[in-house]
Amino acid sequence: MSKLELERMPLRRCFAHDRLELARAAKFIVKEVLPRQPRGFTVDPRRLETPSFGVLDYAVSLRGHEQRFRGVPDERILTSWLRPRAELLSLPWWYVGGWPDPESHEYCLDVSFRVRGLDAAASAGRLNRQKTIYWPHGDRVISLDKTVRAATLETPHGLTPALEPTVQREVSA
Repeated sequence: MSKLELERMPLRRCFAHDRLELARAAKFIVKEVLPRQPRGFTVDPRRLETPSFGVLDYAVSLRGHEQRFRGVPDERILTSWLRPRAELLSLPWWYVGGWPDPESHEYCLDVSFRVRGLDAAASAGRLNRQKTIYWPHGDRVISLDKTVRAATLETPHGLTPALEPTVQREVSA
């Protein structure tokens, strides 16, 4: 077992209650993740890893847990941001997301959760008053301002979900 794997092990149980683990998660994001993923990231802070997502998995931001910063947050700021969200982030399928906003030049952080299926993700996004959801498998942001419809492909075995979502504009009469 590598040193990094050994360092990650205790996070699975005590993340929500241990300030040291919060600081370690913040350090991992700042030192390891941000330099490798400057366009944005999704991290499981309990395991200190980027989660793998299936083709039908989407990430939806949780309302009330987003924050914008004037620049990329440092370890101290990230630890402070993580602290009130630690209990949520100690649960499976809950993640820290971050990305630079090219329009405002701010850095955005959020708590996001995994949802299976485009329709369910779009509904969860709307319930959380989000403008977009994220499709990690395709590395795409999907706008919820339009009607989102899951694409299907006809196969010899019937209809199956397509690998990529399609977005259909609403037509007003």
